Amino acid sequence: MVVMITWENFNYLAGNDIEPVIKTRKDASTKAKGSPSRAKMLREVRRLGYEGCRDKYRYGDRWMVETFFSGVKREFGETVKNKNYRMSQQRNEISFLTVSS
Repeated sequence: MVVMITWENFNYLAGNDIEPVIKTRKDASTKAKGSPSRAKMLREVRRLGYEGCRDKYRYGDRWMVETFFSGVKREFGETVKNKNYRMSQQRNEISFLTVSS
């Protein structure tokens, strides 16, 4: 298992033009120390506050998606999968329509 330290994660995201949404410690330093991207994110968290960043980046919305898929797996089993995305989508729509009617 490879574990990356936070500044490496921020540098990777910045290098690939991905906006970071990594929760950091409340007492984390806003000095760059190897990652200007991390320092920028920390300054924004301090400026907007946790709630402001949560709302801006929709941090915490993942639980809704995870809850949905947990229900799908509970209803249809762990092996809900298709090789073709379109076919998978159609199968799931048909299954939900059948179950809900």
